[in-house]
Amino acid sequence: MKYSSLQVGVCGPFSGLAALLGKEMKQAIELAAREKNSTGGLAGHEIEIIARDDESDVRKAATVANELCGNAKLLGVIGHYSSDTSLAAARIYEKADLPLVAPIASNPLLTESGIKGIFRYTNRDDKTAKAISDYLYHERGKRKAILAMTDTAYGNSMGSAFQKAFSAIDGIILKTISFQQGEKDLSHHLRRLPADFDLLFYGGSFEGAPLLRNLRASGFDQLMATGDGCWDKANFLYPADDNLEKGEGVVVLSASSAVGEVAGSEKFSADYTQTYGEIVNYALNSYDCANLLFRAIENAVLAKPGSVPDRDSVRESLWSLRARGIANRNITVWDEKGDNQGAITRLYTARKGQFVAISQG
Repeated sequence: MKYSSLQVGVCGPFSGLAALLGKEMKQAIELAAREKNSTGGLAGHEIEIIARDDESDVRKAATVANELCGNAKLLGVIGHYSSDTSLAAARIYEKADLPLVAPIASNPLLTESGIKGIFRYTNRDDKTAKAISDYLYHERGKRKAILAMTDTAYGNSMGSAFQKAFSAIDGIILKTISFQQGEKDLSHHLRRLPADFDLLFYGGSFEGAPLLRNLRASGFDQLMATGDGCWDKANFLYPADDNLEKGEGVVVLSASSAVGEVAGSEKFSADYTQTYGEIVNYALNSYDCANLLFRAIENAVLAKPGSVPDRDSVRESLWSLRARGIANRNITVWDEKGDNQGAITRLYTARKGQFVAISQG
């Protein structure tokens, strides 16, 4: 029996504030698809990527999720980029039995809400918050923190997870400040900070660089630590510039290894850079997620030769997968909620315009 290409959906912000990050996710997935298609596709069938822009907006995410669910040929979705949009779309995919592979969304609620058919590749905020809290308290001797966070699902999740983890080891949160996504002048949030804090922790993405600039301009030399939303060259590393090495510097979470740490990542990086330019964020995670879904679809095809795979068979194939990618050395194994038991945490500082590893876990 002959049939047309096997379709995979990709959803993310391809316009708006997070466009660069969403496009990188999509491009990494498209590169994975081209590689597979150049060597015969999935059991001889071409992969077709169906991309939809959610604009990093929860309402638009729900709209495009419904649209993709209505496409009977679609066998799975990779995305969405943010926790906000992933949470908005997840139950819609569940109702349509459409598996969702999430490369980056880290809010624990995504897999703690009882939603079926979610496969989260990255580490969760509660796990990464514990890792960075332990490092800051035990290795750096930090005891009294200012907690700053963006008012988003990710910002609140990362911020509250850090507060819980840091407090559990007798760290003290002296003050919490919150701001809207997109704010640039954050100096007024830094007025009247307690004099004796030794750490500022930031949960969020796009306000990390202006927050660090404002912190140093206000005369504060204390260490700034961030969640993995700042594991981002374009939106944090480059615009923060020389502020990264002022005072006590920075510590940045990552839920991915850097290029070169895992076999295969350098080749992918070279191919990606030649086609699209520099990797700035979680391209490795996205590439791994694409290959996980592709392999699950191929296994579903091979299990019933001559028949078109359905969404249920792809989801079941995903559950049983055991695979190693290029974003971490661990084998991907899903727990009963859909979280990756091989997910990792990495800690970095910044020197001479580059992220430099300081801890692995």
